[in-house]
Amino acid sequence: MDQQTREHLDLAERNRDLARALLDPYISGALRPSPYEWIAVIAFYSAVHYVSAYLWEKHHEMIEEHPARWRRVRTEGLLRRCSVQYGRLQNAGWNARYTRGFQMSRQDAERLVNLDLANVESVVMAAI
Repeated sequence: MDQQTREHLDLAERNRDLARALLDPYISGALRPSPYEWIAVIAFYSAVHYVSAYLWEKHHEMIEEHPARWRRVRTEGLLRRCSVQYGRLQNAGWNARYTRGFQMSRQDAERLVNLDLANVESVVMAAI
């Protein structure tokens, strides 16, 4: 595995682990306001690094812009398998950062991490 690929995977795993930790009621219960919106942002960036790892490992391609990366997720044969989940992560992360008054429940944050992000991770890791 290429070093650049490994660096993306390390960042993806770090963000994934942080999002999972913030889902822990013992940790998140002590934070006000609750961190669920930021879990969406962290989970999305974990997905970004998983996709970036795949693109680098398979094509030696580094895509910096979100719209270009999103196009590749929707059109790249293997990545299309996780395009719905990646899209949900991207939308939730964007809304958490830029939509005034956006709120996310604990259950929605759990679904993003445990289903959507897990699917992106699984598709990428099976391919590389």
